[in-house]
Amino acid sequence: MSLFAPWRINREQRIRSDEESKSDIETAPKLVSFEIQPPRGTVKCQGEQQLKAIARYSDGTVRDVTNLALYESNDRAMAEANERGLVKISDISGNVAVMVRYQGQTCRSSALRSCWVRLSKIFQHQGISSTSMFLRNLKEIGIPPSPPCGDSQFLRRVTLDIAGRLPTEDENHRVSG
Repeated sequence: MSLFAPWRINREQRIRSDEESKSDIETAPKLVSFEIQPPRGTVKCQGEQQLKAIARYSDGTVRDVTNLALYESNDRAMAEANERGLVKISDISGNVAVMVRYQGQTCRSSALRSCWVRLSKIFQHQGISSTSMFLRNLKEIGIPPSPPCGDSQFLRRVTLDIAGRLPTEDENHRVSG
């Protein structure tokens, strides 16, 4: 008595199946490019931005692969991205990027998070030209620039920002002259 065993495939069937799958792989359209829309945007604090992932293939087809791509924020305290490409922004001002992966390719979408601080009056009051890239970026993300300061205060700020400590007495004396 012979029992049917679906896991038993004879050698001939296996070879035929392997050849068919190789043929499918060789003839299937290849991913040519992958992009995220929008590539850059400004989002209000505690707002949301829906990303769209677009794949272009060698046969000319264009496909929305938003639900197939993987999304990851570079700073989860600033933004969270779900599996459908919806990015939720927190209440912290700054820049955040979301990396998107699909079939071995990666793309990045940047979001400027502005908490809608009115900075133009602050910039004008301090006599600052908003033409420099640095100042334009501060304005976009809603962070006012620090007011001008003396050498010792500048040393204190820089040392705290870069080294995470206060300047030593010797460093203070060298700057003070």
